[in-house]
Amino acid sequence: FYASVERGVVGVVAGSVEVDTPAGDTVKLIEGQEWVDGEGVRQAPASVRPDVALHLSVEEHRRALAQARTEVKPKPDTRREAPRPPASKEVVQTPREQLRAAADRALRDERYSVAAQYYERMVEELSAADPANASLRLDLARIYIRHLGQERRALVHLRRFVIDRPTDSLRPAARDELCRIATAFGEVEPQCAP
Repeated sequence: FYASVERGVVGVVAGSVEVDTPAGDTVKLIEGQEWVDGEGVRQAPASVRPDVALHLSVEEHRRALAQARTEVKPKPDTRREAPRPPASKEVVQTPREQLRAAADRALRDERYSVAAQYYERMVEELSAADPANASLRLDLARIYIRHLGQERRALVHLRRFVIDRPTDSLRPAARDELCRIATAFGEVEPQCAP
């Protein structure tokens, strides 16, 4: 398609395009049509095609459009992720350098929900490339699975671990657990494809 803001024109050389007009309407233009501000839809003048052909191979564009129509489009991701639990005031107020010690203390005291909140905060503050992030994600998944019964939340961390750590020795076990949980929820997990 082509457009000229100065002249208020949008036209289609090959394919189709939808145009939002200043009046708030949507007009679908097909090959050989143009929309002109104040006039509406009309046949594009014959002189437009040679001008556009200087910058675009119309036939090549038609082939690309035809190919795009036949390509299989990926299905949208329909997995549902469990929402992150809200952090308690205790976790929010803990200084960054004390997070690990506070998380370990919460685990020893069997306050698993609070420990998970600490780990969530630490994961959020570390880059994906940091090895500590990977370890924290596995710890979080374990807490959600074994102690909190929140397997859907564990999926989030197992998935990130599998994606971020492709060469880690723990990746196969994490992937197996990810696939087991995803299957239990009836979800298609791209990381589990053969």
